[in-house]
Formats: sequence, structure tokens, C-alpha cells
Amino acid sequence: MKILLYVTLLTLCSLNFYAQENKKKHLIFEIQKRKINIDLDTAIFESFATNMYGSKNKDAIVIALYLPNSYEDQKLKIASVQNDKIWAEKKAYGKTIYTTNYELIKSDKRFVKSEYIISMQDNLCISLTTMLPVNAPKKDKQMIVDIVKSVLKRN
Repeated sequence: MKILLYVTLLTLCSLNFYAQENKKKHLIFEIQKRKINIDLDTAIFESFATNMYGSKNKDAIVIALYLPNSYEDQKLKIASVQNDKIWAEKKAYGKTIYTTNYELIKSDKRFVKSEYIISMQDNLCISLTTMLPVNAPKKDKQMIVDIVKSVLKRN
């Protein structure tokens, strides 16, 4: 009888854990479907998913996602897995931003990739990623700066 009770208790605990994990995964998908306000030129960028945009010439991307983590938790998560990038904390437009910039090569082309973690409510932050060719014209680089500013101001 004790074994049956023990097995039943263990099964119930496992089901409870499974239900919580499924609920968390569902929450992540629901949060990431929420629209993030971004000012960008639709003549240059087209949307390929919610809050994900690529330039029509395939040279630039902008990806913004809500994350179901606090800003501080996300910083700790980054610190635990990425030690090859230099991150800096900044403040702008009333938000705290954790950011990094680095170069990468894709299909023999050099790009600058910028990542931003933007503080929001207690258990929510925004992850914003931009990518542009290293040799992009000055106006394109300014356009990316303006897109980042719009996310900071409008959310």
C-alpha cells in the first residue's frame, strides 16, 4: 500500500511539473506574438514574422522579441553563456539597456550585429537584434540607429 501511495504521489508530482513546463512554453509563444512598436521604412524592410523584418535586398535585419524574463535575469543568463562578447549597460529614454556589437561573416560578407536587452516591466524585457553590412552607407547606419531609438521611445 505504501508503494502504491508513493508511486501515485510521484506520478502526480511529475504531471504537475510537466503541466508547469507546458504552461511556460505556451506563455513564451504568447508573449512573442505581441507586437513591438517599431518605426521602420516599409519600402526598405518587409516583415517575415511578428516583429521580424528583413531588408528587401537581404542585407539588413531587425528582430524584436518580448522575453518572459526580467531584465536582470536576462543579463545573468547572457553572462552565463556568452563570455566572448563585451556587453555594456546604458540608459536612454528612461530605459536600461544591456548591449553588444560585434562583427560576423555570413556568405563571405562582413556584418555588424548589435544586440540589445531593454528593461521593461518586472518579468518582461525586449530583445532587439539588428544586423547590417560593415560597409553599409552612412544613411543605412543612421536608419538602424533610428529604429533602435523608436523601440526605446515607443515601448
